[in-house]
Amino acid sequence: MPLLAAGAGVAVTAAVAALPPLRFAYRNPELHLTLVTAEALIAMLAAVLAAARFRRVRRLPSLLLAAALGVLSLVNLLFAALPAVLASDTTVFSTWAAHTGRLLGALLLAMAALAPVHVVRRRSRLPWLAGAACALALTLIGVIVALLEPHLPLAIDPAATPARSGTPQLEGHPAILTGHGLGLALSVVAAVGFARRAADADPLLRALPVAAVFGAIARLNYLIFPSTATAYVYLGDAFRLLFYLLILAGALAELGSYWRSVADAAALQERQRIARDLHDGLAQELASIQRNLHYLDSDNRFVGRAREAADRSAEVARRALAALTAGSADPTLLTDAARAVAAREGVRLTLDVDDGVALDAVEREVAVAVASEAITNAARHGGAGSVRVELRDHDGVRLRVSDDGSGFDPGALATPDPGHGLGLAGMRARADAIGAQLDVRAQPGGGALVELRL
Repeated sequence: MPLLAAGAGVAVTAAVAALPPLRFAYRNPELHLTLVTAEALIAMLAAVLAAARFRRVRRLPSLLLAAALGVLSLVNLLFAALPAVLASDTTVFSTWAAHTGRLLGALLLAMAALAPVHVVRRRSRLPWLAGAACALALTLIGVIVALLEPHLPLAIDPAATPARSGTPQLEGHPAILTGHGLGLALSVVAAVGFARRAADADPLLRALPVAAVFGAIARLNYLIFPSTATAYVYLGDAFRLLFYLLILAGALAELGSYWRSVADAAALQERQRIARDLHDGLAQELASIQRNLHYLDSDNRFVGRAREAADRSAEVARRALAALTAGSADPTLLTDAARAVAAREGVRLTLDVDDGVALDAVEREVAVAVASEAITNAARHGGAGSVRVELRDHDGVRLRVSDDGSGFDPGALATPDPGHGLGLAGMRARADAIGAQLDVRAQPGGGALVELRL
């Protein structure tokens, strides 16, 4: 996308320069002021959103991005828009102050694109220092330009117009032309730097490379067709407006993504709360009913019906728990499920789970299914009294479920057991579906070990 934007920008610039019917320039000071004011407000809003982003992720590039947008907003507002409204003759001050301030903003933007992804500690003074440094720099720029204004030359002849010729004019003070060239180079650096980070990034970082490209095209137009220090609105102003609009669009898209993630997290938290209540209440009571029913007369048809009803209710509760916890990557849900199954089957459970293990939603679902089935098989078919569940992250995530039961013949792995849920074949099918590896080792009288490697 950045290359496509660059090609389109260069093509439009070349077409306007080479084809007289496409050449346009409007002498409209009010429109020029409107554009500058709009850019200041857009940059201010984007800076606020970027600052909120920094508060969430605490990354150095995000801090520099917020600083860059804040500087550009204040430059447009204080050095361009307000002087045009409050004073009758601000050509020299506005031109030199705004030009210098925008170079500072371009420098900060390039730094944001190249800065290492360093985490800024919450109690760090760096954000305050960065804000103070930017404010001091802008103050110095304004004061120095104001003091030197009587001695500063006109950057560009106010009578100059881009419509006078279709060919590049390169009119203006050498310092202004050099500044536009430097701004062009910094914008290209920013575009390349952001493009290298945009592949798997959030909406804002994906928008920044294209925005920086349009910023570079705007600088190219200002370099060859002077309009920033005149009352004319020309092609460079349109590209600069695109630069700000794309940043704003990316920031708003990221904000929408953030609020969706907040809503998803809130929904997940509520599902987990309901699941905990269901597990600690209804599921536990059903498990107690099932255990007590086993002590009653098995030949009594009413006892048999009660057992069947309790089993069906327990299965419904397990399905509800699985549905409520689906989609979460929290590994504690694995331990909760293991405890629930062990309590239901009446076996002692030992858990050994590393705190730092991270599972995505699909991996968690498979791990829960494999652990639950392994515990159930150990209790029902192996007569195990205790089961041990381990979850480690050494050379890959490994889930191990071992028991002290009677074991079984490994040849039985090839035969699914339709009477007991997924069975051993079902566990292997789940593992194969996500590219994991399942190993089951057992021998008659020696217990069993189920290992899932994710």
